[in-house]
Amino acid sequence: MPETYVRRHGVDWPVGMHPAFIDLTVAKKHKLLQKQYGVEFPDPHVRLLDAARALLPEGAFVVSPWSEQHAYDFVHYRKNVTWGCASCSKSNDYGLFTVLHWIVDPYTTVCLVGSTSLKALQSRTWESIVRYHAHLKVHNAGKLTIPGKFSRTGYAVINESDQDVAESQGSKASIQGRALNDGGTLQGAHLPYVLLLVDEAATIADQSIVQNAMVNLRSGAIDFRVFMLANPEDWADPSCQYCEPEGGVSSVDVDTGEWVSTQGFHVRHHDGLKSPRVLHPEREDWSHLLGPEDVAESLLEARGNMDAPIIWKMVRGFPRPALSSAETVLEYAEASARKCMEPYAPTGRDFVAAVAAGCDPAWSPDGDEAVWQKVEVVVGAGVPYLVFKEPERLEIMSSSKDTPLEQMSRRIVDLFLADRALDPSDVAYDSSGNQSLCGAVAMRTGVHGMDVNSSERASGQPIGEGRPAAREKYRDRAAEAWAVLAEFVRAGQVRGLSRAAVEQLCSRRWATVSARTSALMRPLKLESKEAWAARERRAGGPKSPNQCDAAAVAALAVKERLGFMPWSNAVPAPRPSGILPGYPDPDVPVAPEADVAYGDEWVPEEYFS
Repeated sequence: MPETYVRRHGVDWPVGMHPAFIDLTVAKKHKLLQKQYGVEFPDPHVRLLDAARALLPEGAFVVSPWSEQHAYDFVHYRKNVTWGCASCSKSNDYGLFTVLHWIVDPYTTVCLVGSTSLKALQSRTWESIVRYHAHLKVHNAGKLTIPGKFSRTGYAVINESDQDVAESQGSKASIQGRALNDGGTLQGAHLPYVLLLVDEAATIADQSIVQNAMVNLRSGAIDFRVFMLANPEDWADPSCQYCEPEGGVSSVDVDTGEWVSTQGFHVRHHDGLKSPRVLHPEREDWSHLLGPEDVAESLLEARGNMDAPIIWKMVRGFPRPALSSAETVLEYAEASARKCMEPYAPTGRDFVAAVAAGCDPAWSPDGDEAVWQKVEVVVGAGVPYLVFKEPERLEIMSSSKDTPLEQMSRRIVDLFLADRALDPSDVAYDSSGNQSLCGAVAMRTGVHGMDVNSSERASGQPIGEGRPAAREKYRDRAAEAWAVLAEFVRAGQVRGLSRAAVEQLCSRRWATVSARTSALMRPLKLESKEAWAARERRAGGPKSPNQCDAAAVAALAVKERLGFMPWSNAVPAPRPSGILPGYPDPDVPVAPEADVAYGDEWVPEEYFS
């Protein structure tokens, strides 16, 4: 009786099953097969590489040490981010592995491949998918049937319709390319095998597309994987949220090859100075990788400056560290270490000592967002903390007959009426524009808030406890406000600050004397919003640092109106909340001497100085 099974890798497979297809099955399903058969599969990533060599024509896929690492990560990890220099083969390899992953189960697998634009897809990962799918089809004609054909648009590999196979109908089970900065999404079918691959992750404008996809696509899948490829410029880059090390940003550096992030991602880093071709220039078969001549050319273009941002991004493949060429208001490593984005953790003897807010206005429905940022000063264990609440958007309706100024001022009055703990005089407004929202609100309430105009000279007040007057170091009020917020962060007195505000605080640079030098203008002045936006928009970022503007003026209000200082534990005596003239008092008025509780705790008198 003829044998019906053949043994390979410790498991029986049907006779006639192509050896390379067996290898691909092991690479994709080694964890499931181990549970099913109780068999250990040593080095399943090697099976992936063996199958690629067997199915592709000679020279179509050259395996370097970095490609071996890519294969290992693809097979062993379900969540992985790869950082790397230019020409590290990450887009090429992940495109090939995605095709090989799909052809194992083409009717029950969906692979969503996202990049910034169709042009970016064409030149990077999607080009690799198109090229390798064609190689597989042509090279294996008559030996192994390679499923799939390209859709009419050219941005999807779909199954060829088979009347005898119901699952072959439609395009759910497919490989699909998506342009995420051009309105594309990462929505897809809920199939047993789901793979999400995001190329150029550092330049995806809206990271919520990726976040929502991870939550949505994981549901119902027996095998869900997400891979991201990126070249981040600094730790404030939105894509770095997936990569922050468990030990903090300071626990890794440019020489760190891999680590595990706080979100459970395995992070792989390729430093161009350690490129296989840099270390072994005699290997002509690795000519597709970054070589010593490429490093030399990049350094020449950077005028010999190894600290130039372009060197960190394209050669070192790592976020620009502190004290590099372009100095920002705050380094992301310090912001991360000071836990400013984490929620406030009550100590058991906490109370709200005061409340303030900041507002960054907008002047048209289709322009920048108007942002309202409330902050509570919570005293815990004798230390005052600025606990930022979720920023609110003051929506400006184009259909309204009222001007943007009228719409915003009316909405702010509504906020005052809903929150009687907030005194209208303790609200700071960014009044850098031609119109004064602060004045418009005062006209409605009879209470004047705090104008912060960037054209005014910095104040004579110190930035923090024991610090010199602001005007000795900073040129204007805008720089002073951002510096105050940064100082509260450095002092470890900030909690709940939004990620967007932190990213803006850590990416806004101090202005330089000229574009040709890194010498800073003195006194310090913020770079223009136009310069910041031009750089951030290239990375898919926002048009203006609205969230940080609102948080910065809120921090200034805490210091100048409420009397709390960075680096100081002094807690000023409480003041009665302001009552809006002409409006009814709250149902339960708060006596001037009463204390505001945080949670259920009473406020001991000895906290006040």
